[in-house]
Amino acid sequence: MTVTNLARVTIHQIRVDDAHSVAGEPGSFAEWNLVFAVNGQLAFWRQDVPLSAGLIGPGSNIYPLSMSFVVPLLNGQVRIRISGDEIDDWPNPDDKIEPMEVLRNPAEEFPLGAVWQSASVSDLLGANGTTNWSPYPRDTETIGGYTIWYSITPVAAEGWDDTRQYIPLFREGWVDRNGWSVNDWTGFTKNQDDWIAQGLRLRRVSSCLTDANQPRFANTNSRTFMGIYSAGSGPWQFWLMDEPNFTHKYNDLSKQKIRCDDIFCYREDGQTMLGGTFSGDGEPTELVLLPGEKFEADWRQRRDNRQRLVSIDTFHDGKLRWYVGLYESGDYDQLLSLRDTWKGLIDRKGELREKGLRMEDYAAYNEGGELLLCAIWNSQPKDSGQDWIMQEDSFSNLESRIDFNWSLGRHIQGLDSWSKGDPE
Repeated sequence: MTVTNLARVTIHQIRVDDAHSVAGEPGSFAEWNLVFAVNGQLAFWRQDVPLSAGLIGPGSNIYPLSMSFVVPLLNGQVRIRISGDEIDDWPNPDDKIEPMEVLRNPAEEFPLGAVWQSASVSDLLGANGTTNWSPYPRDTETIGGYTIWYSITPVAAEGWDDTRQYIPLFREGWVDRNGWSVNDWTGFTKNQDDWIAQGLRLRRVSSCLTDANQPRFANTNSRTFMGIYSAGSGPWQFWLMDEPNFTHKYNDLSKQKIRCDDIFCYREDGQTMLGGTFSGDGEPTELVLLPGEKFEADWRQRRDNRQRLVSIDTFHDGKLRWYVGLYESGDYDQLLSLRDTWKGLIDRKGELREKGLRMEDYAAYNEGGELLLCAIWNSQPKDSGQDWIMQEDSFSNLESRIDFNWSLGRHIQGLDSWSKGDPE
């Protein structure tokens, strides 16, 4: 286990939420000049941003930054400080832009790192009850509002041979409130309140064994959890239990008309573990857990009875491969694949797209040292936008890939991983 005091802090992008200038000043743009300081390291950003009388709509004025800092923790903390001015032509004086300060304690909050956390001036000033970020004292003469997306991940002093491959799914179209997180169980669950305070809900979850050599900020357990978040409000629950207790909880919540939106599974200490996200949106789904051939036969019967599969995952119990899925009512064209190679999946993805089918969910697994995938496709309008599933050979590549796709106005829809060392 590699415990490190080094952090890579990446400022992925900034959204200018409020670029209004002082009344009476000429021009339709404001020239912003910001200074980013991360534990004493500095970076600078200058940009002309369109003026607005009020807030700019979601998805507008988003600028990729990709600023990366490798810094030692100071008293166990990472401090991100942003300050700057809106540059005016003489004789008008420059206007101060609202400053921001983000203070995080990685060892306590996210031992394996945190990704796509966001902070904004409106959050800092209590607009949605967020308390994680502390601003400078508010200055009534400052202008401007903005949101940053950032990540904090551990860095091994002598490098690290990452043998895990990550498989993200991106979808065309900007989703204003979209995020992802990778953490151990303690950090993953502890930070849910942070996401909720930002108006985000956990939508998709996957899990894997943590590489023993993976760098981390503190000693932690041996399992990693990966989550995808999107905008949401109202009731929300997340449960992870052994199979009998989870099934009991699932049935109890279904009776209360609380819907399970996503399901994931794994084997641990001889037990089957099931986890899922629940919301009050829509009719309850139906949970099915069966070995391979029976699962496929059951899917065909349900398809003919106008049910569609909306979530899938898989595990091996040492004898058989099992699949778990969630079904909802609906007469849709759909396709199920339980054992696709990477090449096979990519080769027919375009053909399925032409038939109006789009990937709904997927899971990656190891079989004999080879990557295999189970996946479900459901019908979508042909003008619903493209999606891209990709394979990244390291966690740092995954971060860069998500950063790049966000800059193109795409959102992350799913995330899974595999390794030759994973149990078969």
